[in-house]
Amino acid sequence: MPTRSCPNCQSMVDDSQLFCPECGSRLNTAPAAAEGATQAIPRPDLGSQPSYPPQPPYGSQPSYPPQPPYGGQPTYPPQPPYAGQQPSYPPQPPYGGQQPSYPPQPPVSYQPPPAGGYPPQPPYGGQQQPGYNAYPPAPAQAKSQLPLIIGIVVAVLLLGGGGAFFFLRDDNGNSGNQLSSLSTSRPQSTTRPTARPTDAPEPTDEPEPTDEPEPTDEPFDIDVTIPFLEDDFSTKDEGWPEQETASKTGSYAYVEDAYQIAITVKERILWTSTIEEYTDVDAAIDVTFRSGPTENAAGLVIREQSGDSNPDSGSLYVFQIDGQGEYALRRFDKNIGDGEWTNVIDWTYSSTIAPGLDATNRLRLTVVGSVFTLYINDQEVDQTIDTTYASGSMGFGGSTFEEGDSLIEFDNLRMAYP
Repeated sequence: MPTRSCPNCQSMVDDSQLFCPECGSRLNTAPAAAEGATQAIPRPDLGSQPSYPPQPPYGSQPSYPPQPPYGGQPTYPPQPPYAGQQPSYPPQPPYGGQQPSYPPQPPVSYQPPPAGGYPPQPPYGGQQQPGYNAYPPAPAQAKSQLPLIIGIVVAVLLLGGGGAFFFLRDDNGNSGNQLSSLSTSRPQSTTRPTARPTDAPEPTDEPEPTDEPEPTDEPFDIDVTIPFLEDDFSTKDEGWPEQETASKTGSYAYVEDAYQIAITVKERILWTSTIEEYTDVDAAIDVTFRSGPTENAAGLVIREQSGDSNPDSGSLYVFQIDGQGEYALRRFDKNIGDGEWTNVIDWTYSSTIAPGLDATNRLRLTVVGSVFTLYINDQEVDQTIDTTYASGSMGFGGSTFEEGDSLIEFDNLRMAYP
């Protein structure tokens, strides 16, 4: 019976067992290498862009007809001299002949003032202004009544005060009691009743803590919380293949804490996958294109069909990206003719993909029932439904299309139940 070493305790165990009987570690069965054909054009041809007619060289620009010489421009008749265009005016008479003649003015004679000066002139308007004494005298001011009013008020106050004193006086001549009897009585404040304090309640006994429920003996569900396979390819414990393919189309190898698949021919897919089959799964891996055309692709392999009695053996799904920033979910049906590829999700550009060589992208695919959810660099990019295959093996690989010679690197593989 073939045996293998437990990666945890190094015990030799039967190769058919899934768990080590010594330490209980899970023993993943040795992965298998596989290859197959891919379609030459798995997506719309990027080279089918509309072509434009060739442009003529710079020197073959259209020439324009020669322009007539400057002398061929229309000529205009000679213009008459400038002086001939000015109008002639009749001569003007001399300036002195235009002045009108006026009759002579009589001489002005000066009259001396009469003896004794000129008589006083009346004011302007001929009206004599009245003198100061001409106005009537101002009326005499009325005598003030204020002293009389003050005297009347004082007398009223004196008479009122004396009458009040006489009225309030008692037989003994005391006036305090009478005054106090007339004053309004102020109600005396009553004592505010206060509630009688009651006795403070006695503290009750705190309830005693109940015993915590004892853990049940049910087994811990590792399928939900713990990934069943994690590999950073720093060791060879998982036993991924290290070999050249039998057809000499490529090779598999551990390289510097990573894993590489090289594909030397065009229209080829190389992958490796587990022998165990799974239904619902959550898988993720880092993909880096190290060399080759950026049109080629790589990614995860899901639900690979196997077994001699399985009519669909060799069929599978792949979730891949290329080096140009596109992704796709493709299905290979081995039982249709010589095998047929179908794009479940057609090639789609995504800005979440880092394009080009040496750019690392993390792919993740969750499959629950018939629902496929695609993630790139921790961002969900697509989701679809396909019911063709319900379970199968899992793995990873790369594809070439119109050109070969691609080197693809994988790292940080993780497989778990969703």
